[in-house]
Amino acid sequence: MLCPPVLYLLWAAIAPLIIGQPARDYNPFASIFLLTGHIASSSEDDPRYAKTWADVPFVAYYIIFFSFLRQILAVNIANIIGQHYDIPKRKFERFGEQLHALFYFSITGSVGYVSLIFFLRYSMLIGTW
Repeated sequence: MLCPPVLYLLWAAIAPLIIGQPARDYNPFASIFLLTGHIASSSEDDPRYAKTWADVPFVAYYIIFFSFLRQILAVNIANIIGQHYDIPKRKFERFGEQLHALFYFSITGSVGYVSLIFFLRYSMLIGTW
């Protein structure tokens, strides 16, 4: 899970020492966990991205990342909380799934509300509301 970000940071730190110039233009590990395919003609206010083959490792990395996060929440964290509150062992699996659902919906719900607020503010500023 941490290999791509660590390799990205190492490349950013070591490449300037070897090449003699900043390595922000090209980092081979960036496409694993950062968006690529930026369309140069798009404005900075509304960036656009094209589909590229670099999307394949990007999607694969995040499939693994979110599966790992779900497993950590459902097994490790739920077991610790379940043992603390004396939940029967037979209900740990269900409790883990519910903990994951709580985490998922609280995060995505918060992002939805915040993006709605920004949308409403932006649309009122430009007068399209």
